[in-house]
Amino acid sequence: AAMKIDAEFKLARVTLGQYEQVIARIRAKADTLALSKRQLAALKADKVAHNDSLVAQRLIAIAREKGDAKQPRRLAALTYLVGFYNPKGRNHGRISRFQDRFDRFAIRSRAGTLARRYFVEAQTVFPAVPLFTRGRHPPDTVALIPKRIAGMTASLAKGLEYRVDNRLRGVARNLTMVQRFAHLIGADRRETIRLHELAAAKLAELRAEPRDQISVLDDLSKHYLAVGDVAAASGALTRKSALMTNPNQLKRVARELEELKALAQQLAQTDKKRIFVELIAHNKGRLSRNTLKQFVAGKPSKRLLRELARAREPRRWWSHRDPHWFWGSQPARLIQGEHQIITGPRTDGLRSNAIRYHRDASRMNRKDVLVAIGRVPLHNLDAAFELRRKPAKDFWPLYAPREATGLDDLKLDAGVPEVSFIIGLRDIDTRQERNPETRKRFYPRPTRGIAIRILPKGVLEIAQLGEKPPAEKNRLRVMTLKTLARKTGVRFSNGMKVRVRVRGAKVVVTVGRAKLAYTLPKAEATEGFLGLHFRGFGYTEVRNPKVKRK
Repeated sequence: AAMKIDAEFKLARVTLGQYEQVIARIRAKADTLALSKRQLAALKADKVAHNDSLVAQRLIAIAREKGDAKQPRRLAALTYLVGFYNPKGRNHGRISRFQDRFDRFAIRSRAGTLARRYFVEAQTVFPAVPLFTRGRHPPDTVALIPKRIAGMTASLAKGLEYRVDNRLRGVARNLTMVQRFAHLIGADRRETIRLHELAAAKLAELRAEPRDQISVLDDLSKHYLAVGDVAAASGALTRKSALMTNPNQLKRVARELEELKALAQQLAQTDKKRIFVELIAHNKGRLSRNTLKQFVAGKPSKRLLRELARAREPRRWWSHRDPHWFWGSQPARLIQGEHQIITGPRTDGLRSNAIRYHRDASRMNRKDVLVAIGRVPLHNLDAAFELRRKPAKDFWPLYAPREATGLDDLKLDAGVPEVSFIIGLRDIDTRQERNPETRKRFYPRPTRGIAIRILPKGVLEIAQLGEKPPAEKNRLRVMTLKTLARKTGVRFSNGMKVRVRVRGAKVVVTVGRAKLAYTLPKAEATEGFLGLHFRGFGYTEVRNPKVKRK
């Protein structure tokens, strides 16, 4: 098509009047060539995506087959599906291209959901099949699925070993990967402990080699410390020592127990038990001497409050790692806006009922804070939480004035920040593409969501959050907010309760006696993760969340 444009256009010389015509023809040819290359690239990529989507659909159909007789096929299909979405599988080129078609944030949650499904099924027939999975490289085409499913079914029955007489050894070795499985499913610390206790019990039943049992019990002691349970950590170490025969290793365990004994003694004597347990959990039992000296009677020192604030500060989420904590029962991840939020008291090192935001006007950083919440995308839901403007009694900002010596003389910025509860949060981490014509990079799917905004001076809004696609950036430092519905004169108070109900495209927000309802143009705009968005100066706390799926 590009050559036909130029076929009859041959000039030995270009006169002044013909320049515009020549330029137009050349540009038309260039545009057509660029368009053709872009279409070919899209077709090539779509061919991969289309093929893999057909493979995934067929595996999903097998995973949904009913009846006990189909269980081995379901487990085999789930093993391959976890391989599709496990971000650790990105070293396979084809799977990387398939995953790049999706939001990488959603990919992680999808892999975890599938791995949980495998675990539930495998428990009912263990030790006939391994208990945990991290996935396997899936079939290349739909035509290969019957053969590969049959092969994986046989492999699971052999404990993922080549020889059937090594089956129990393979099942036992699988139990030692409990930590990696817990990470894949996004388990909280209590759930991680339960998984390790289960693995330890199963290894004992199988009479597995001592080194495998020791490995799991060693991790278990660390996880008990990660929830601040010194006595349980000591118990796990004692159980580990019963399996050990190496004198040097036994001496090391004895030293560890001596350190835990000292912690237990100080914990019994301090009048700040909750803070002590929280810092033990954060540091996994490794408290410095200077920190231990701060646990004296009376009000907590400035140093102790500062260390507690650091322990409660979330780390930012990245596609290659997954730091998270739990806001109530929902996993939460900081997407942007580091060093501006901390949680409330943490009950097990990860779980807290409160998220506290504070920004002082003297700080140069103006980036919005965005937190993604939830294990899976939601559509219809009923959510509620409380909003407090008055600082908590144990709050200490990450950047406190030097002259402040304690809570009594701590002066926070008196401003009132904006707070938004987000529904339909999606495309948190999508792939950047390049425009072949301009050579500029862009995001075809920038981060989007619907924000329920609680603004100063009694203003309640429903707004579209994020850039309209395509966009130059996935998210702006100060994110775009387009008002869809607004209500003024709302009476806000400290400790006010907020409720958000979503049914299809309809959103209903209730704050005290005020109500704001809005029907979005498309119902799918409300489908996605939940989130929180903070902006402005001052202090606010979002606490006591309750989320129900409808």
